[in-house]
Amino acid sequence: MKKDAIIYREATLDDVLDLIELEKEVWGEKMLAEEEKWKTRIKVFSEGVYLAEHKQKIIGVVVCMIVDWIYPKDYYPDWFEVSDNGFITNHSMDGEVLYGVDMTVLPKAMNIASVLLKRVFYLREKYHKAGGMLGSRIPSLASYVKNNNIKIVNEELVSTVARLDPTVNFFMQGRMRWVGPKKDYYPPDEESLGWGLILEHFE
Repeated sequence: MKKDAIIYREATLDDVLDLIELEKEVWGEKMLAEEEKWKTRIKVFSEGVYLAEHKQKIIGVVVCMIVDWIYPKDYYPDWFEVSDNGFITNHSMDGEVLYGVDMTVLPKAMNIASVLLKRVFYLREKYHKAGGMLGSRIPSLASYVKNNNIKIVNEELVSTVARLDPTVNFFMQGRMRWVGPKKDYYPPDEESLGWGLILEHFE
């Protein structure tokens, strides 16, 4: 293995403080997961916390879980509901859906994002889950609304912006398909005005 090769592996409890630093660097204080949350994720489903490391620095991580899809038809939960506030203690190996909880990658290392996403698909196939889902950020939304002096933000507007958003298009190119916008999916995400775009994984 080359000295400067990127290493992909499951996270361990020894990585927790470095994972917090990664999120702080990418998201700032408002959107990072605290220490107990990372510890719980790793203890509950270590296979679902997969990271990329370069020269002993964590440069990216993806978090996923398996859930019982107990929701009514055409209802999609927000991030807090589906992930038990990010602790994923509602993870169940017998659940029907592999759900993407988080992806954090340093801006200069975005080429690894597709590798991390493939980990989610791999786990769905490994455990023969009927569905795969996630809620994508729409980080261009707030600036679009501000720049165009828009007063009312509704599903139609969000859909228009989302179709041009680089983050959404990254997931759409990665074997995901459009379900629709979700208001208040993750309110701390100010760039997305709290909105998320629900996406399904297709085989």
